[in-house]
Amino acid sequence: MIKSAILWCAMLSAISFCAGYWFAECKVPSSLVYELRRPVRLQITPDDKGSLPKGTQLYFYRELPEITTYYVYVNLKERDLVVRNDGGDRVIDPIAAYPVD
Repeated sequence: MIKSAILWCAMLSAISFCAGYWFAECKVPSSLVYELRRPVRLQITPDDKGSLPKGTQLYFYRELPEITTYYVYVNLKERDLVVRNDGGDRVIDPIAAYPVD
């Protein structure tokens, strides 16, 4: 009886751990969707600039006292434009965005 309870507890713990890991890895974006009212300029370095047009959908990620972070999904027709980054940390490093004047 006690061995059965311990076995069930261990199985439940393993299932809970796997479910938590899966949720963290495959996190579905927030259902809070926003839209840019004005275009914004993106900047990684002073020489490397891009932009997002007015109307781009932004998916809420988190809010801190000074800044709010969003997801943006991009469809690329040419897969050779990207390279997989297997060596780095899995730290989110957002790009700075500024209103276009």
